[in-house]
Amino acid sequence: MKKLFRVSPGKSRSPSIFSWQPEGNFLACSGNGIVTVYDRHGEITEEIPLSGKGTILALEWDKDGECLAILQDENGQIPIWNLSSKKVQQLETNLRDPTFLKWSKVGPQLAIGTQKGNLLIFNRSTKKKIPILAKHPRAITCGSWSKTNQLCLGSDDCTMTLSNESGDAIEQTDLKFPPYDLQFATQKEGSSHTRDLKENTVSINMGGKSLMLYNLDNPDNPVELSFEPEYGNIVGHCWFGDGFLLVGFSRGQVVALSTHTNEVSEEMWSKSVHSSSIYGVAYSSVLKRGATAGDGGVKIIDMSNDFKELKEEAISMDTSEDGRPHMIQWSPDGQILTVSTRSGFIYNFLAKMPTIHSHYGTNCSYLSSLREISFVDTLTKQRPVTISVGIEPTFCALGASHVAVGMNNRILFYQLSDTNLVNEQEYVGMVMDVRCNDRFAAVLSNSQVTLHLIEPVKGGGPQRKTFPDRDAGSLKKATCVALSDQFLIFGTEAGTVEFFFLNEWATLTGAELRHKTAITKIYPNSMGTRLVVVDAANEGFMFNPITSDFTPIPEFPTNSSNVLWDNSDKNIVMVYDGSMLHTYVYAPITIRGPMMMKLGPLEIAGDGSVSMQPQSFPLESGWVPILSHNGEITCQSSSGQLHTVTSPTYDHNDEKERKNRERQLLRFTQNLALLRLKEAWSAALVLNKSPYWLALANKAMQVMDIQMAVRVYRQIGDAGMVIGLESLKQYEDKNLLAGHIALLFMDYGMAQDLFLSSSRPLSALEMRRDLLHWDSALRLANTLAPEQVPDISVEFAQQLEFRGEFEASLKMYESALNFMDDLGNVLATDSQQSTCMCGIARCTLRLGDLRRGVRLARESDDKKLCRECAAILSDLKQFSEAASLFELGEQYEKAAEIYIKTKDFTQASKIIGRVTLPKLHSMFGKACEQAEKYVEAAAAYKRAHDMDAVIRLCLNNLGQLDRAFTLVRESGSSTGAAMVAKYCQEQNDFRGAIEFLLMANRSDEAFALAKNHVCMDVYTSVLGEKIGPDDAREVAHYYETQNELGEAGRYYSLCGQYNRALKLFLQCGDKQVDAAIEVVGKARNDMLTHMLIDFLMGETDGQPKDPDYVYRLYIALGNYTEAAKTAIIIAQQEQADGDYGRAHKILYQTIHELESKDSYVPQKLRKMFVILHSYQLVKKLAKRGDHEGTARLLLRVAKNISKFPKHQVRILISTIIECQKSGLKDSAYEWASFVCSNADYKKELEESKFKNKIQSIVRKGGANREEKAEEMTKCPISGDNIPCTELECKSTKDALPMCVCTGRHMELDDWCFCPISGLPALYSEYMKYLHAEAPNAIESVEGAVEEMARGGGEGGKELNRGKAMFRNMASKVVRALDPVKGAMVSSLDISRCSHEDALNYITKYNTFLSGKKNSNQNPNTTGGEGQVDFE
Repeated sequence: MKKLFRVSPGKSRSPSIFSWQPEGNFLACSGNGIVTVYDRHGEITEEIPLSGKGTILALEWDKDGECLAILQDENGQIPIWNLSSKKVQQLETNLRDPTFLKWSKVGPQLAIGTQKGNLLIFNRSTKKKIPILAKHPRAITCGSWSKTNQLCLGSDDCTMTLSNESGDAIEQTDLKFPPYDLQFATQKEGSSHTRDLKENTVSINMGGKSLMLYNLDNPDNPVELSFEPEYGNIVGHCWFGDGFLLVGFSRGQVVALSTHTNEVSEEMWSKSVHSSSIYGVAYSSVLKRGATAGDGGVKIIDMSNDFKELKEEAISMDTSEDGRPHMIQWSPDGQILTVSTRSGFIYNFLAKMPTIHSHYGTNCSYLSSLREISFVDTLTKQRPVTISVGIEPTFCALGASHVAVGMNNRILFYQLSDTNLVNEQEYVGMVMDVRCNDRFAAVLSNSQVTLHLIEPVKGGGPQRKTFPDRDAGSLKKATCVALSDQFLIFGTEAGTVEFFFLNEWATLTGAELRHKTAITKIYPNSMGTRLVVVDAANEGFMFNPITSDFTPIPEFPTNSSNVLWDNSDKNIVMVYDGSMLHTYVYAPITIRGPMMMKLGPLEIAGDGSVSMQPQSFPLESGWVPILSHNGEITCQSSSGQLHTVTSPTYDHNDEKERKNRERQLLRFTQNLALLRLKEAWSAALVLNKSPYWLALANKAMQVMDIQMAVRVYRQIGDAGMVIGLESLKQYEDKNLLAGHIALLFMDYGMAQDLFLSSSRPLSALEMRRDLLHWDSALRLANTLAPEQVPDISVEFAQQLEFRGEFEASLKMYESALNFMDDLGNVLATDSQQSTCMCGIARCTLRLGDLRRGVRLARESDDKKLCRECAAILSDLKQFSEAASLFELGEQYEKAAEIYIKTKDFTQASKIIGRVTLPKLHSMFGKACEQAEKYVEAAAAYKRAHDMDAVIRLCLNNLGQLDRAFTLVRESGSSTGAAMVAKYCQEQNDFRGAIEFLLMANRSDEAFALAKNHVCMDVYTSVLGEKIGPDDAREVAHYYETQNELGEAGRYYSLCGQYNRALKLFLQCGDKQVDAAIEVVGKARNDMLTHMLIDFLMGETDGQPKDPDYVYRLYIALGNYTEAAKTAIIIAQQEQADGDYGRAHKILYQTIHELESKDSYVPQKLRKMFVILHSYQLVKKLAKRGDHEGTARLLLRVAKNISKFPKHQVRILISTIIECQKSGLKDSAYEWASFVCSNADYKKELEESKFKNKIQSIVRKGGANREEKAEEMTKCPISGDNIPCTELECKSTKDALPMCVCTGRHMELDDWCFCPISGLPALYSEYMKYLHAEAPNAIESVEGAVEEMARGGGEGGKELNRGKAMFRNMASKVVRALDPVKGAMVSSLDISRCSHEDALNYITKYNTFLSGKKNSNQNPNTTGGEGQVDFE
């Protein structure tokens, strides 16, 4: 609370007492032997001198506030001061030691009590004194008058008496303790909330120990209220509300309790308000607040709000200087709280003021004290500017530079900058309202609006004008006024709102509003371009003077007292009804026109639909809103202070909570409700869920913000909506645009209304047509586009026909056909007329007029119509006409079906050739068969794909046996096969019968025939490898009985009896060794394996078999290690015998088999293959004239000459000769020396024709032994240059794959694989090899075509373009035998491979070589035993 003024004590600094005048305008205070009367602003009105020197005991005002009675200790004269005359009248009582003084509440009586218990009642009106002696035997200490003018007194003799206005005793009762205080009040009876206002109870503070409730209607049953001892003594009590008590205790406790008869003594609330002590309690019925004075100062309790302690209203007091509080009291109007102290100070605090305020933009002026106006900018919140005014104002108005304050008919204008008074005006009649802007003031008084300059300027143009300037009845009575920077706006009793343009000093008649009801209040926005209008019916509207839109405000409170426009959100309006604030958003442009929407919590469903529950929110009790800025509402409280509160609609503004997802959801929903779509977009980016995007898009379309809607739909990837909305951007007509948006929302009625009111009403017709709303479209077309009536009528007729409303459809077809314009021209086009005739034909048939319908169908020459009419006739069971129309409509199947069903074979035979449905052909075939037309029947059955019937006819009726056999074999029909088998048995053709019995899945019968007629070969040939185990066992047993052991073993193998099969194969000797190996490979049985090995090694018959059989056995068993060893042995033997080709073949097959199985390739095996293949390439290279390549390979072979025992000398001689030819003279000399020095070679050398040449090389070797350098090529692993025939990487020691065409190592850039052997080769060398080895290039066109087709080319297509082109292609196609297997290979089959494929092969090559299967080792680091040493 704000301190209003303070009364200082005299020199004695003794406790002072005070008393408020009943009207609350004057305060009487005691001090220094005088009584001082102050006005409510603290100014001294009168000082009343006293004749006595005793302490002032009491100050009492009479009921009218005219007289002040003063009670002094030991002074029998009572001074009575008159407020009007300012004179003192001495009342002589002739009483000694007066102790009590009290004026009646309703009469002129003054009661005076004494120390001895005597009583004097003085009637101020009659001047009569009534003495009552010995009213009490001891001192009268307290008392009170009731509203019925009864006097209740309390005395130290522990009694209470009740008397009438003359002092006659009515009641007397004894008390437990001397009374300290007593009060009249109304105690509620029962639980009813309606109560009698009669004061029926006296509450008595009995010595501070307890409270007695003395019911005047039931004096024999008083109620005593006792409290907890720890509360201390009762300091004071007050009645409040509907029969409730507020009690203060000496130890700081405050208790609120009910005195209702059924709730009496129940504590409603209890709290230790002060820490140690309370000295006084007071209650204001106006404010509904309690006040307690105690240690720490004064505490305020809101009795209407759950006894909430108002800590911001608490008053701190310095007890060390001023003394502790002594007495506390509210002024009668509740505006001032007065507290006196033991040191004689009297403090007055402003507890409530009139909530007088005004605002201009974000600036606010308010009554901060009774004669003080404060001005503050609520946005910057700087220190308020205070202006002291000369009156206690009842209203104020704020402008850009001035503030106006006034009361009654007087207004003072102050300059804000220097707080000086610049103007003072008086008006005719009471001022009802005043408004200011930067220059003008508009004052409403006496139903007139006076507009004048705030600071008059001499010669400055118009300075004053009165409105309204009409004289017609209610039009001349202004009811409300508003003022913006540009406009004066006022409302009248006639229901008009008029605008006066200040700059041109003229009334804007075009902006005038005419309403049917009187206007009571208007609230414009800061620009004056929109205003909220409240009429006499308490209904609210939003008026836009620019567009003349007058929009009702939904749920507008009937008791509205103020309307606020938010300074930041231009479309937000808040309405205050005295306790609640209602928030609205104004949408000037929506698909439904201008709208006002009351805001509240907004919920979003999963499909994006939005629902909002309009809600209002309460302000704190006593708070009145002044202005709003971005949802922050500035309010003035009853204490005069400013407070701010944030509207719940703007809770999302809390920056601290922005990262919280729930706050982001709140931010999204509230911004969406406030139509702040950009802010909602930012929140939606954080939430990023479909429902929120859809809600934002829907809201954007509702307010016709197409750009935002497109942005949202683009964000969620809805291309269709983006394209659709982009197309709407072209529309400038609001109604046209709104119509299209309503169409998107599927509100077709609204869309039609909007289209019709737009600049393009034809859009309504187009919409109805697109929606197939033909009845609505037809009505619109008759008005908007008559030329479309035929087309719409046709569409409508077709819809009616589809729904089965044939009669209405027929009328619509006929209407479309006959519709004419104003000139009598038929508007239907030829196509529409044709459609109408077809529709008429169909509907005519449906309605039963068959003759006309068929005629129209035949005349139309429309195949589709014929088919439709035929279907209708078929449904009507009119088969003959239906078949003929089906035939005209070229639906031969349906026509034929009807002809066949009606047995009209003549007509059926005419069209059966055009029928494709097998079912109908089958039906026709049966009919022909019955007529013994077997050829026609067979043809019909064939067309029906009923081959069994055709086979039956061929066997039984047509005698076409070969055809029957062929059909069975082609169709695979088991039924047909059974028929043919039966026929063959009847003809003793058992071989044929066996074949067809098997096809009929009757294998038992077939086997019996084969067995009985020695035709088992037919049986087995038909079954082939698909023979089942049981059948194979039977066949094997049969062959065994016939001593055909090889065949018996084969079928025992097929049925899984491998042991028996092997025995039978071995009995056959060498003939069935291959079959025996295959069986052992399949069986994987050790016993059978050893049995076969013993046989192959000659253990059983003493004759060892070819080792190749052992090799093949190991391969079949998957024992690749042993297979490799065996292959090496075989190859060595063959090589020793000089059969190098066979050795080469065995080695390649073994390597190929091991690599295909991802098995280890031994070093020796790979080395032998490389040497042998190098030897095989020698002749090919020599033939091509590549002497150096030949020499290099012969040198590789010569280093392993021991592997060629039969041809050592020949090979070495060839090596010497080729080295000599190719310039490898040092190598030639070394090998010539070797041959000549070796005695084992002497004989063969003597016989050689190169003897002399070799000896000559040896003799001349010392003279010239220059060795030609070998060509260097890149290593495929390291990339270093190495000799081209080197097969080992010098860096990693890994083996290098060899080219099968040249014997050189492979290169990454020239890598390919032989399509026959799968081994690597240099691509360029392979192509040279093919050209060199080919017997001749393919020169014929046919050969080129064959090769191109086989190679996957497009030769066949090119042939059609010209033989010349093919001859050119044929010259490029080369075929030759591949260098490994000797099979034919074409140049079309060869292509370069990638580096990746080459490197993978190198890795695999070295993995097989090293024997580390699935190794993760890098090919560049492979080594160890896998290295191949060719040196």
